[in-house]
Amino acid sequence: MSHELVWESDGVLVCYHGHLTIVEVAQVARLYQADERYDSLRYIVHDCRQCTGGSYSTEALLELAATDGVASRQNPDTRIAIVATHPDVVSLVQEYISTGMNRHEVRLFSAMDEARQWAMAESRSRRPWGLCL
Repeated sequence: MSHELVWESDGVLVCYHGHLTIVEVAQVARLYQADERYDSLRYIVHDCRQCTGGSYSTEALLELAATDGVASRQNPDTRIAIVATHPDVVSLVQEYISTGMNRHEVRLFSAMDEARQWAMAESRSRRPWGLCL
């Protein structure tokens, strides 16, 4: 698997190519979670449309979900959109979402336009920037 991180003004786009493994996804997550921009992200879009397959162990998937759960406490209003069409990758994503360990809103999409629209929209839980309640 290869990947590319594209930092955008309010988020990050992660593009994956080839065979996707949960271990490699975890390595990529550590890269953007360690970046100072992570604290202010509004969205993360994982583009898996160029993946030719996917594999994971339950243990590695739970480890990633737990790590992401802890990281999501820094900025719980970030939305995560995952775009995938390959059945193995879709299964991996569904299993990840089903753990419920991530405080971020996480959704699976088959089309990039829908994913971006949802990811960039205001969450009901988000407060407008600059307002204290």
